[in-house]
Amino acid sequence: MLRNLESREDILVDLASDGEQFTPEVIEKYRLAGTICNGAIRSVVQKAKEPGATLSQLCLAGDLYIESELAKVFNQGQVEKGPAFPTCVSPNECCENFSPLPTEDTKVADGDMLKISVGVQVDGYMAYAGHTIVAGHADSDMDTSSEGATGAIAGRKADVLAAVRDAAVVLATVLRKCYQNRWLGPPMGNAWTTVREKFLCAPRRYYQKIH
Repeated sequence: MLRNLESREDILVDLASDGEQFTPEVIEKYRLAGTICNGAIRSVVQKAKEPGATLSQLCLAGDLYIESELAKVFNQGQVEKGPAFPTCVSPNECCENFSPLPTEDTKVADGDMLKISVGVQVDGYMAYAGHTIVAGHADSDMDTSSEGATGAIAGRKADVLAAVRDAAVVLATVLRKCYQNRWLGPPMGNAWTTVREKFLCAPRRYYQKIH
């Protein structure tokens, strides 16, 4: 959504219930946090291609990328910055928030479905991003290189990935069209129901009720 605001230098949007003002400076901090999130996910995807890589090494790759990129910005004054959430790589039936200790040595195997999530905050303005890959398969969304990839994903894994992809596109569209009305629940619920029925998938859970 913020990409649509890049050409507006005088933008002043009230999207939050507490009246937070989205000035150009605030938008830039959100955008910076989001850019670093995307870069961290790419670093994890690249690490997953290394033979014998462990889940803990993948998480460490994301954390180190975030630290190195944040060290390059806002070095004058007292701007708080850092990870807003530890890098997590949740395999297969593990739904989310799996960030193992460095001593754990579970290796990534071809065919593992990996849910990657990262969070970054700059001056308290947070971005959180996630991406799902299947180890050993090309990932065109994050990396144009398919070296070592084994081909198309099929079966129920493909259904789940397609459902999540389509749901993200549909829900983002609904959000852009409906946020001003403050009435997101029914439109977003209907959109998600349509997508999950198409692919015969079910939601794991809802984080919170959207009014």
